[in-house]
Amino acid sequence: MASVTIRRLEAGIKTRLRVRAARNGRCMEEEARTSIGTLFEFVPVCVGVWIMRRVQPEVVRPFRTPLVPLVPILAMIVCGWMIVSLDRRTQLTALGWMLAGLSIYFFYGRTHSRLATVEVPEPVAR
Repeated sequence: MASVTIRRLEAGIKTRLRVRAARNGRCMEEEARTSIGTLFEFVPVCVGVWIMRRVQPEVVRPFRTPLVPLVPILAMIVCGWMIVSLDRRTQLTALGWMLAGLSIYFFYGRTHSRLATVEVPEPVAR
């Protein structure tokens, strides 16, 4: 039952991507590259929901995810599966952009950080 639902979901997403690609005059690969970024970003969101509910359950939230940790775990599995099911070129393009972004973040940020130039006062001994 669950595998049939997942197959229908995948078929629906691929159909929507094709329709959007045809409507916008873009190739389907561009749409898939956009989708892989969204899917990849949703995984840490699910992890964050799970951790925040576990670490700080008393915090008032305007919306509470039902069935934690089941829903975040299932969401992570489905997103991971959808990322793996995308074509190899899309995955490699996403990996390349992630590596480029991380290298800029770490190499440029380390030398140009405002926090790196702030001097922290020494604690006064009593």
